[in-house]
Parts: sequence; C-alpha cells; structure tokens
Amino acid sequence: MLPRAAGDAVAARGVLAALAAALAFAAYTVAAKRLLVRGVPRLAAVAVPFLGAGLLLAPVLVAALRGADPGRVLAPEVLGVVAWLGLGATAVPYLLFTAGLRGVPAVTGATMALAEPLTATMLGVVLLGERLGPLRVVGAATVGIALLLAARRPDRDVGAAEPAAAGVPHPPRR
Repeated sequence: MLPRAAGDAVAARGVLAALAAALAFAAYTVAAKRLLVRGVPRLAAVAVPFLGAGLLLAPVLVAALRGADPGRVLAPEVLGVVAWLGLGATAVPYLLFTAGLRGVPAVTGATMALAEPLTATMLGVVLLGERLGPLRVVGAATVGIALLLAARRPDRDVGAAEPAAAGVPHPPRR
C-alpha cells in the first residue's frame, strides 16, 4: 500500500481495500458487543456472523474450484491449512476477542485489536530478521503510542448504549 522507494506510487486500490476491511471489522466489533450486552452467548456472537459470511462466499468458492483437481484440493496438506485458518487463525482469535469485548467498550476493543499487526510486525523483525524502513518505524511507533494512550483513557461503550437505554439488564457472564 505504501511506496517502497521514492517515486513509487501509493496503491489506491490497496488503501481502499484496507479501509473497507477496517470498516467491516469495526461493524463486527460493535455488532458483537451489542449481541453480548443483549445476552447472546459468546459462541453464537462469533459463529453466526461467520456462518453468514461463509454462505455468502460459497458461490465464490464454487467458481474458484471449477475445473480444479479434487485430489489436489482435498490433499491432506491443503485440508490442514484450511483447518488452521478456520480454527487457529479465525475461530479461536475471534472467540478470545469477543470474550474481551465483555469487559471493555467496543471502541476500546477495536482499538486494542490494532496491536495484532504491530505484534506481527515486531515478530517479523525479531524472529525473521525483517527490516523496517524509517517510515514504517515511525508508523509502528505511532500505533504503539496510540495504543498505550487508548488503554489509559476510558471511553463510552458504543455497543452497550442502546440496550442499557432500553432497560435491557446486563446478562450473567458465560
């Protein structure tokens, strides 16, 4: 998304895709928080949106697999990657994130989620020997400082505002 060297152009489509992803994540965060406040079990607050997303993506999968060799698609290593992406990289992290939303405002949860790409970047530097240019160092420092400041500042709970105003009692913890 960012230029790698002087004279390189910013990839506008990449920036727009990142903004769309951020908007989708923010919408999920607020919706999940509202579901939790209304007493929906955490597993359902995670599983139902992802089931819906899977159903919406099913036609894309069918189109992508048209003409593919079933032996290659269903190979153990492919199924292992699919299982990891489904469980290790999606289901478990979103269950943990949604559990965390029980105790913090939606805006704080979404802001703290920015620690994930920062953590991945730092792991790449420390474990894989990747190098960050000056612009990326400034960006990582800015995100880190913003996270520290956000962690210290209490915010209004966007996801809980409507149910509390409607007189919906807080559900027991599950």
